Amino acid sequence: MVNTESVGAAVTVKAGARVRVAIQGDIEEWTIVPHRDADAFRQLVSEESPMGRALIGHRLGQRVVAKTPSGAVGVTILAILQ
Repeated sequence: MVNTESVGAAVTVKAGARVRVAIQGDIEEWTIVPHRDADAFRQLVSEESPMGRALIGHRLGQRVVAKTPSGAVGVTILAILQ
C-alpha cells in the first residue's frame, strides 16, 4: 500500500485506489471501483459516478468538484492509498 502523504504527490487517483478525502467538513475513505462493484454503504465509489469521474486523474492535495444530481460538491484529496 502506498500512502502519498509520506511519499509525495506523484501518484494520481485511478480505478482500484483507496482515497482519503475531505468533503463538506468530514474526512472519509473511499475505494474507486468498477460500476458493477459500487456500494455506497461499503464506501465503494463507481469510477463512472460523478464523484469517481471527478477524482480519477487528480493528485494529493488537489481540490476537485463533482457535479452530482444534488449539486456541485467540493472534495480535497488528502491521501491516495493503493
